[in-house]
Formats: sequence, C-alpha cells, structure tokens
Amino acid sequence: FNITNELITGMTYFKAPEFVRMVELLMGEDLFNKGLHLYHESYKNANATSMQWIEAMEKTMKEANKQPSNLKMMACGWLKRSGHPHVIVDVKYVKEAKQLKVAVTQKGFEGIKQTLDAEEKGGPWDIGFDFKSPWMFPIEWAAVKDGKDLQKGLFIMDKANTTITLENVTEEPDFFSFARGFSYFGTYQIKSATAKTLALQASTDTDLANRFLSYRAIANAEKISLVEKAAAKAATTESDGKEGGPKHQQQLLTTKDVSPEYIKAHLAILFDEKLEGTARSLICMESESVERKPQIAHRYWLISEAKTTMLAATYQACESKI
Repeated sequence: FNITNELITGMTYFKAPEFVRMVELLMGEDLFNKGLHLYHESYKNANATSMQWIEAMEKTMKEANKQPSNLKMMACGWLKRSGHPHVIVDVKYVKEAKQLKVAVTQKGFEGIKQTLDAEEKGGPWDIGFDFKSPWMFPIEWAAVKDGKDLQKGLFIMDKANTTITLENVTEEPDFFSFARGFSYFGTYQIKSATAKTLALQASTDTDLANRFLSYRAIANAEKISLVEKAAAKAATTESDGKEGGPKHQQQLLTTKDVSPEYIKAHLAILFDEKLEGTARSLICMESESVERKPQIAHRYWLISEAKTTMLAATYQACESKI
C-alpha cells in the first residue's frame, strides 16, 4: 500500500477480500494462481498498488480470452463505493418448452451519490467509472432435483436486469440454488421460496452454504411465528405489567405449535452423516434473537420460550434415534 488510507479501512478488511474471492471465482483456480505469479514476479522486492494487482489479473484474463477481461471497472464498483447488491430472483418453469427461466434483478446502486475522491483524480483509479452503474459479480447456480444437480453453471451479472434461461429441463426442479458458496458479497431473495421449498433445500441442496442459508431462513421465520403466537396468548392472560414476571411464566407454547417444515429441515441436517459434526451443530444452533423483525426483538422472554419449544419439538421427533 502506497496510500496511507488504503492500509486500515473497512474496505480493506471486508470488501477487498470478498472482491479477491470473486475474482478467483471468475478466473478459476489455475488462472488465478497464474495471475498471482505474474503479480509477484513483476513487483518482487518492490512496492505495488492495488491497481497493479488488478492489472496483473486483467492481463492474465485477456491472454486466456477469459471474460470479463475489464476488471478495473468491476474493481471501482466494489472498492471505491459503499454498499453491496441485493438481488431479487424470480424462477419460472415452462413445461411445454422444457425451459427454466430465472429473472434476476439487482438493486443497491441506484441512489449512490459517491464520486471519486479528489486526491485520486488523475490517478490510476480515474478511469471514467459511473458510480451509479450496476455491480458486476459472479453467480454460481444450479437447478436441483432429488438432491442432484440437473444443470449448473456460472453467470456474470453486470446489468440491472437479466434472465438466465436453462434449456432442455425435462422436469421441474425442486428448487433453484442461487449464489452457491456465497458467490458474491451481497444478499438475495427468491420470490417463489416457501417454507416447503426452503425445507427441501436445507435437506437436499448439494451446496452447503445454501443449505445453511435455507435452514436459517426457516428457523428465523419459525421463531418469529412462535413469538407472535406467544405474544397473542400473553395478551389475553392477566398481566402483572412485566413480561416474564410471575403471571407470565406459565408456558405459552407447546411442541405442537412448531411447524413440520422446520422439524424436517432440522433433523435432515442433524442426522446427515455426510456433514461433519461441527458443521451440523453450527447450522442447527439457535440463538435467543430474531432477524429482520425489530418490532419483536425486545421480547426476550418470548424469544427464549420460542427457542426452547423449537428444540424440544425436534428432540421429541427424534427421541427414539438419540
């Protein structure tokens, strides 16, 4: 690093490593290592800048006719502006045409007001990048049926909207596994996802990252549902004015309140011998908090009861196995 503020920033410690990981995914391991070799040989015993690393990788990609070869624009989007993409995915199976159409829309770049820092104008980063342009990133995907990949691939997202069309899909997949292995630094939402399809994905996806995300989505939704159910019951009981006080310590939930989709997903991971024990325990571990529902985040007593009830229901369902 030749510029002091490049050395210790949130960009350096969080987004920069994610950018490097995305470049490796785009290039492939062998080509990425070749690019690293070029960079190290070019600048050994000397200082080098971030842009020189990018130029070495870009040169390696161009020589191999690998797309996208313009990594500088991609780098500006990721390393010179804040935020990250949120992707909305709409999956439709067209039985007559044997096609799976995946409409992909990215958001998060439209309202950005950043520009290049004054000190960097005229320098290597001044390449005419439009700070309001869409993010560029790789997406690994697969159409999965019965725990097997029907089709899989890597797609480069560089537009606000696009459609991935899979041909010769003779049967409707159980689910579409999107952004496998945390392909890019960002979030996504599959519009057609239901508790049933998420439970199936948590049980059978061939990608561990998406099994984890699917299970966490089910578990969080289950916890929220139980907290809201418990809150409704608590509201109808005599209150002593304090949640968790003596008159609220009666049990508001039973294991029958827990959905079969959650139990199925939990047990599928818990008893999957293909996963290491550490991975299983980390995926299935429940915290006494909820995500994406700040309105109930303060209901600690009810969240605790929801967690206990969820775990009790899964134990009840597999007691004979343990």
